[in-house]
Amino acid sequence: MQMNNRRVLIIFSLILSLGSALRFYGLDHESLENDELASWVEIHHENLGSMIEGLRYRMSPPLYHILLYFVIKHYGDSEVALRIPSAVSGVLSIIIIFFLGRHLYSEKEGLMAAGLTALLWCPVYYSQEARVYSLLLLFTLLSTYLWITGIREFDKGRNPSTLKITLYILTAIICAHLHYFGFYWIALQGLYSIGIFLKRPRDLVKISLVYWVIGIAYLPEVPLIMQDLHKVHQWIKPPGIRTFGGYARFLFNSMGLVFPVAGLYLFLFVRSVKKKVEAKKFEIDPLASGTLLAFWLVVPFMGVFITSIVSTPVLTYRNLILSLPPAYLLLSRAMTQLPVRSTLQTVTTVGVLAIFLGDLLFVKRYFSIPHKAQFRETVEYVIQHDDLYKDSMIIGWAWDRDYFNYYFERGGSPRRVDLIAGSEEDIESTQRQILSKNPSFIWMIQAHRRMGEGFRDFLDEDLQLIDHQSLVWAEVRLYKRRGL
Repeated sequence: MQMNNRRVLIIFSLILSLGSALRFYGLDHESLENDELASWVEIHHENLGSMIEGLRYRMSPPLYHILLYFVIKHYGDSEVALRIPSAVSGVLSIIIIFFLGRHLYSEKEGLMAAGLTALLWCPVYYSQEARVYSLLLLFTLLSTYLWITGIREFDKGRNPSTLKITLYILTAIICAHLHYFGFYWIALQGLYSIGIFLKRPRDLVKISLVYWVIGIAYLPEVPLIMQDLHKVHQWIKPPGIRTFGGYARFLFNSMGLVFPVAGLYLFLFVRSVKKKVEAKKFEIDPLASGTLLAFWLVVPFMGVFITSIVSTPVLTYRNLILSLPPAYLLLSRAMTQLPVRSTLQTVTTVGVLAIFLGDLLFVKRYFSIPHKAQFRETVEYVIQHDDLYKDSMIIGWAWDRDYFNYYFERGGSPRRVDLIAGSEEDIESTQRQILSKNPSFIWMIQAHRRMGEGFRDFLDEDLQLIDHQSLVWAEVRLYKRRGL
């Protein structure tokens, strides 16, 4: 049964308002994390051309960084400015998933999916991170909405409008240029479309032309993606059986909430099979809403899972944020199909959303305690105490000294990290630097990376520890040279 339009508008407005508040509140509450600071470093070049060339060296698609380049140029490089594109994308994703849910099922499923997208940890977190993932989610949703509506029109013997085809090509190209996994999903859409219309040559030619255009636009990135497929990322471990549970936890906040979600999925599956048995229709409709969503949820994950086992490990949960929408849409469908009265169904739906929001705010304490490596707080502590230890040297342990220098600059301090060191291989060069600079005190600051035990032993043996501050994924140590 369709809901009253005014009621839908009121509920959707409430969901959108709450989702917007969760995304824009406290954008500068936490320090920029390691990967966010990497984004800042990657776009700091003399001009746009040199930035794009530097990204090719890092084997990273340029589109998100181009956007961030112009954001910084016009609005500065504060935490808020860097995170605004992600927050805006997160709000727009709530809108698009509503319309997708309404197209696939009804307003009820659209509202439920919008509520989940608005309130769950995963979409909120990446809407407050200066990385590509919130934009990847948005353009995955946009391109998939246009793809599903387009191939359904082809199936009915109608040609989608030129505007719709153009918009699909544009959003697909953007999705592919935002992230390699975006290209992966668009390629899967193309293969699925070709498989559906393989026996309809006229439609097959039209669809093939669409993906030919997308492929031509992506050609400059192909050599880089082929290199990256064979590049070993030491921090990405081969997946195992626990990866399935980890990904489910990533999508639904915690394992405690995954189990009831899995029960609802099972209920939806059994109900679908039962209906097919009763109707004696056992064939799978490739354009049915459930089939499309199952494909979207399962195939990208399994493709990456298998690749990571037989070839190079590439499976990370955040890259698979592109399969978040079908997970929420299928849960929404299961909720609306529960065999209970409409009033109880509404109460249950509100209760489920309240549980997810409560988990975000009071269990995860998302806005109450820091969750990211505290680069900012580490540097602030040094700045606050630097007048007491002016004859000092700063050793940093992060992937790049500019991760700390960003906050030294923003804090108005002339100080900068003198040396990046923290492993046993760095001991000799650190000794040379200390002898060369001859400081009385040495600050050792680290964030995101753990100092090697050998390097720590070297500091503790050769220097006297006089202050130590332990922070979230970060530490500050102040040493005095012995004998001074």
